[in-house]
Amino acid sequence: MEGNTSASAPTKPSGSANHLMGDHPAYNAFFWRIYAIVYDLIWDSPLTDTLAQISTSHLPSACTVVDLGCGTGLMTRQLSQHVIGVDASPAMLTRATRKQRIDRGVHAPVHETGLESGCASAVLTCNVLHLVPDPRGVINEALRLCSPAGTIFFCWPLDEPDTDTIFQLERRLGRSAPRAVLAHALRQLIGIAAALTRTPRRTSASIEQVLSRTQGLEVVFDTILHGCQRVMVLRPFTEHEAKDFFHSPSERSTE
Repeated sequence: MEGNTSASAPTKPSGSANHLMGDHPAYNAFFWRIYAIVYDLIWDSPLTDTLAQISTSHLPSACTVVDLGCGTGLMTRQLSQHVIGVDASPAMLTRATRKQRIDRGVHAPVHETGLESGCASAVLTCNVLHLVPDPRGVINEALRLCSPAGTIFFCWPLDEPDTDTIFQLERRLGRSAPRAVLAHALRQLIGIAAALTRTPRRTSASIEQVLSRTQGLEVVFDTILHGCQRVMVLRPFTEHEAKDFFHSPSERSTE
């Protein structure tokens, strides 16, 4: 996070950190080290900035934010809030910490962080749910970490857009041609390497189904961003406020 001057070194609670990495730890650790090197070249983009702006608009001004699957910290780099970044990749965490995009790094699986229950006023989970074997476990962890009056932000890619579509979108959003071309090429190479990790990709419909069956969440904001990202902001509610997931108030748009 830009502006942080005292980011602590990543801590490491117990638990398997391969939850986001498939079944081949040696190759997968190597893959994520390489991905960490090029991550910002691919995703430091207007699309990521828009996602970050949406999440920021729903955050309290003074709070603790937990970023599950924080990567290099792009989603939280402009935040003034205290940010705890959680990631299964030490390479990603190291970059997020060195760039001062998070205040504290936790090396842990995103479904089992070891953090205290209710420790966060906001929990971000951006482009993680489609990559994990058990999205429900990650959603439940986000719900556990979030304080009763807090906010949970989820986003994940839709199934249809391919790398060419993302390239064209980034150009329309104002990314320069050289940066967009480089990102496009790296995205294709990373996609090939990722296939070798044998990490199954969840469909958007399957993620929505899991969310719809999760008790204790109310939809605050729900949109499809630029035809390529599903974005949802939710809040926990108590059993005294029981509401149906799909009949909760929502703000839908198709930017």
